[in-house]
Amino acid sequence: SETTKPFVDDYLLSEEVLDAVTQNYLHIHDKDYYPTKSLTCVQHPLDHILKYGFSAGHGESRPAKRIETASILGCISLETAQNEMHGGQAIPAFDFYLAPYVRNSFIEEVKNLEELNGKDYSHLYQKTVSRVHQSMEAFIHNMNTIHSRGGNQVVFSSINYGTDTSAEGRCIIRELLKSTYQGVGNGETAIFPIQIWKKKRGVSYLPEDRNYDL
Repeated sequence: SETTKPFVDDYLLSEEVLDAVTQNYLHIHDKDYYPTKSLTCVQHPLDHILKYGFSAGHGESRPAKRIETASILGCISLETAQNEMHGGQAIPAFDFYLAPYVRNSFIEEVKNLEELNGKDYSHLYQKTVSRVHQSMEAFIHNMNTIHSRGGNQVVFSSINYGTDTSAEGRCIIRELLKSTYQGVGNGETAIFPIQIWKKKRGVSYLPEDRNYDL
């Protein structure tokens, strides 16, 4: 780290840029990684990844159908990118991206019951909630145990959520929060992902707003 910083100043910056850095008009974030040309921080288009799958270089991941698969693909996406670069990984709309897979899982549960008993069970939802909870639990556990950074660290990750007011989006948020409060292992605080609650008037800002309870 300490030897690459002067290397950047001496060999990689133009005189104009170097002068701006010296005068504190510009700051190069993580200058020690500048020579690697690595990206520093990225946001993952998880909706696209879940819909179309992705290639990690040694085989392709198929599109997700269920909440369990969608959750683990979110982890794999973050971990794969982290192995290729320096800096943080973020999912900008975690609740919106995963909500369709809650709906898919609910439909799957209902169809299984209807085929078994020959009745209409479209009013049922609780088994799906249990699956969502386990998926969020697995997401947090994986993000705190799988090492994917230099120095044997876990993925420096963050997720944003809070403004999806659908039943499925709210289920993702609620079960994610429950899993976070439970902690990992023997109840230790989950370090990652960093969780960013998006607060919005008309959505979660006032007591009468739909997501205020969350």
